[in-house]
This record gives sequence, C-alpha cells and structure tokens, in this order.
Amino acid sequence: LMHAIHIFMDGLFYGILTMFYAFSFACLAYLLKSVFNTTWAAVAVHGGVHMTRMILMLFGFSENNHAIFFQSLLLFVVSLLVFFKVRNKVFMY
Repeated sequence: LMHAIHIFMDGLFYGILTMFYAFSFACLAYLLKSVFNTTWAAVAVHGGVHMTRMILMLFGFSENNHAIFFQSLLLFVVSLLVFFKVRNKVFMY
C-alpha cells in the first residue's frame, strides 16, 4: 500500500501502474519465500530487479509508463510460471 502514494503524487494512471508493479513483485516474493523457506530469495530478486532497472537506464532505456507496464507484466508472468511449477510445495501445509 505504500506505493499508493504515487496516485496522489504522480497521477492516477502512474499510481495504479506502480501498484500493479508492486503487486506483481509481491506475488513472486511470496512464492520464492515459500519455495526456499527464507526471505533472502525475495531480497535477492528485489535487488536484482532494481539493479536491472538501473542498468537499463544507463543504456538509455527510459523509465516511462510503457517500461513499467512491461516490467510488471514480466514479473507477473514469471510469478505464474513459478507458481505452476511449485504449487504442490506452496500448498503442502
């Protein structure tokens, strides 16, 4: 929910887009935590996501709405793929 501040600071579209990005990452982070039984997997991916975004910006890729949307979709698709791969382990409890 802390990303909801973007709705008021940067506009409705960008705010919703950032919240979708955060939701997509949260899905992946939860799955990684469930699979590896540690939050360090989610921490590593979080750092990797930020590092990748910064490297892309260094090479001239702008941080615009389209880029954020596609990054969000990519995170969400990866989350779904991971989920279907490990769903038995996640729901084992």
